Amino acid sequence: MHDEHPQPETFQPSINTLLKKPSVTIYLDGLMVLCYDKDQKRLQAGIHTDASFHAMTITIRERGQSKDLQSMCLEHKQIKEIAPFFLYVEKKEGSRTPNGSATLHKLDDPRYRQSFANVLDFQSESFHKRDRLKIKPNKLSPLNILNGEFYSATLGTAKRMNMECDPNPLNLGLVATRVAGDITHTSGNLILRSKDPKAKPLFRLPLSEEKHYEVTIVNEPTGATEVDADHIHGHSGDCAPHNGHPRTNHFNVYYEALVLRDGAVRYAVEIEEEPHSTHLETDPTVNVLPFDPPCELVRVSGIRQLP
Repeated sequence: MHDEHPQPETFQPSINTLLKKPSVTIYLDGLMVLCYDKDQKRLQAGIHTDASFHAMTITIRERGQSKDLQSMCLEHKQIKEIAPFFLYVEKKEGSRTPNGSATLHKLDDPRYRQSFANVLDFQSESFHKRDRLKIKPNKLSPLNILNGEFYSATLGTAKRMNMECDPNPLNLGLVATRVAGDITHTSGNLILRSKDPKAKPLFRLPLSEEKHYEVTIVNEPTGATEVDADHIHGHSGDCAPHNGHPRTNHFNVYYEALVLRDGAVRYAVEIEEEPHSTHLETDPTVNVLPFDPPCELVRVSGIRQLP
């Protein structure tokens, strides 16, 4: 695939997977809101497309390799035009019939490091449970994922504060900084398509029993220079420096898509990645530098699907 909008090099470090021998691991990161429909067994990632100078980048690599097999960058305007997206494994060659279902790993037990419960939840006691959060219609572009078991891939230490740089932040402990989903050892094609079933899929990845692929989907800033100069969302709680530079906190961007009662407190979260996370491979030949775009990924447990 031709990438018309080249992105900065962001090498995905290899991370311990949940399943021992998956055919595919899907990584989700950046400015997204996750919803889970337990009846349809579908994970829905709402792609926030109202953030300036952002784009959704998709890369496919064979695990342990740094070279992209396929890559693309979708501008937010294009995402709005062709969403919703569907990501699934075909039952058989060319059938376009989804096979399997999406599940969440140990959703109610955050004691497990890879539990999906460790993903920041806006409906939890630490945030807005009493506010009965809703999502504004047509604010988030849906990515419907129909296969895989989803879990917390990497963890960081998090602190919650208000937007005024709270001098006494609440320690949230370890939370997920990236979500992954493993698709069990299988054959067939992994398909990502737009809302038009007759359109050519954005990608069709043939799966095999011999290889393990990694698909990374990130909604992130398009370039460091542009972000530093123009990527502003008002006061965003940039209290702590990140790698020597102020870090843009995107929680106020999330609030643009949420319905809050009058006077509700808006929160920001700062996360410091664990430098020696047990999820990172110990192979010295593997690049283990954190892949951490300046956007957090959150979920809303009380909302089954995007409006």
